[in-house]
Amino acid sequence: MSSVYKNGIIAVMLTLGKIRNLLLKSTIHVLFWLCVYFFYNYFLGYGSENTEYVTRFSLFLMPVTIIVSYVFLFYLIPTYLLANKQGMFVLYSIYTLIISYFFFRINAIIPSLPRTKMDNPKAVGIKPILRPKANTC
Repeated sequence: MSSVYKNGIIAVMLTLGKIRNLLLKSTIHVLFWLCVYFFYNYFLGYGSENTEYVTRFSLFLMPVTIIVSYVFLFYLIPTYLLANKQGMFVLYSIYTLIISYFFFRINAIIPSLPRTKMDNPKAVGIKPILRPKANTC
């Protein structure tokens, strides 16, 4: 009975160790991507007056960057490059770059779109107020 109890404790400890390891790795990944986000903000916003646009652009750029990075690091490199299938690696890398370029182009358009109808007065039918010309005699 004592060996079963000890094995149960060991199994729980191993599970807690795996959970702790997973939390540590996840925290490191989140911190890394936060650093990348702040780098994008700094690099793309250097000398720019429009910080809101740069912030939104960086925010929309992050999901594509993260997905492409993980596809390369955790799928393409182990599956094809390390398995000496360089031709397939190059082919799928080109596919990945074409698809990511498409999403980068979409993300370049999205932050410039108005967030609400009031950001675009023409969308709600508001006409600009014309001031009458002053009579100069």
